[in-house]
Amino acid sequence: PIAVWLGQYVAFDNDLAPTLVRRVVCSVDMGFDAAAYSFALCPNWVKRLRWSAHDEEPSVFLDPSGTVVARLCWWRDAGPVDIDAESLWGEGCYLVLTSVGIEQVTTARGKPDLDISVFASRQIKQPSSYGESLLKTAKNGYSI
Repeated sequence: PIAVWLGQYVAFDNDLAPTLVRRVVCSVDMGFDAAAYSFALCPNWVKRLRWSAHDEEPSVFLDPSGTVVARLCWWRDAGPVDIDAESLWGEGCYLVLTSVGIEQVTTARGKPDLDISVFASRQIKQPSSYGESLLKTAKNGYSI
């Protein structure tokens, strides 16, 4: 499911995202420092679990007692860039739950296990003389 940023993340429905996260959609160009495919904790889950973003680290989430329960991470890497050279780069997002966060989510879901899905994709553009690109994708999933 999707969410938008309106000063805070807002879901378009009242449902709990089955994946705990929502894909962020935005029609505004956020610039170079924004993820091309970003996601956020589902605002409905955040409300139900009574989690809040840390005041100084908005990607870190705390439960009502102030215990860290989750962290959203976004990364971007790139090779050396010369103004006339081609360069490879990549980016990604991932969510980390602490053991306390996992316990709170599984309790709220009413299920003892938690399904974890992994999706990774890397696109490599060949030098412009070839005019091709190569797309590699990996998927995996497991339960804890």
